[in-house]
Amino acid sequence: MVGPSRGRGWALLVGLVCCAAAGACERRGATSTSSTPADSAADGNRYRPNDSLESGTDASQSRLTALEDSLRRDSTGASAARWLWDLGRLMRRTRGTIAFGTPDTGFVAARREKYWNSEPDAQYVYNGRDYEDLVSRFPGDSLAAEASYALTFLDIAGECEGSVDCYLTRDGGPLEQFLRRYPASAHAADAVQRLTDVYVTVFEFAPQQGDIWDVDSARVSAQVFGVDSVITALPDALRAAGYTKLIRVMNAWHRPDRAREMTNWLASRRP
Repeated sequence: MVGPSRGRGWALLVGLVCCAAAGACERRGATSTSSTPADSAADGNRYRPNDSLESGTDASQSRLTALEDSLRRDSTGASAARWLWDLGRLMRRTRGTIAFGTPDTGFVAARREKYWNSEPDAQYVYNGRDYEDLVSRFPGDSLAAEASYALTFLDIAGECEGSVDCYLTRDGGPLEQFLRRYPASAHAADAVQRLTDVYVTVFEFAPQQGDIWDVDSARVSAQVFGVDSVITALPDALRAAGYTKLIRVMNAWHRPDRAREMTNWLASRRP
């Protein structure tokens, strides 16, 4: 055993997460068959993805192609953000995974930049490229926050092989980015709970003798300090919700002084 693994249904910034120090690499975007302790706290119906297709949505290949054609003709116009949002939802919901060696691989070949190889599952997996484009090109559009949050629900392929840095980057990174960018979003409260659940699970995990599980590396320390800074910068109600979980993290990580500071801050806000 080399630490907790990931389960189905979880979704977190898109891209290749390489944990070079531990010799493990992960891509966000494919479905894994393994399961982390974090899943029991943050997966399932409690947190529903925000990019579902409405009943009656035209999910045909022709509609998808029409959206791509519209974006090629006018990639910066008033409708481009909406087109990217609709395209991202169609891609993820109708072309999210395509098995190796099937006729549909031609679809992938024409859109190679939008897919990762998921070797363990023998399939190509949509990587959220359209959502990323929406966030980067139209950060002020109301749909940018939706796209950023949708990126936190992409599935996973591969294993972190016991790398704590990899687990935190994979499961917490997109949520942390979302909260940095859109702290006033309607999704922020759920994002705080999901993000802090990731850290509680990782730091309260009890490795067995011989497990690869280093929570004291410089990279892990930087991640903990980073999430602390994100939560601390949030409005008081969200900050309080985050601190309630992070106190457990700081105690498990043997940082009682920081846990005490958080406890004192919470006490100072009580009526």
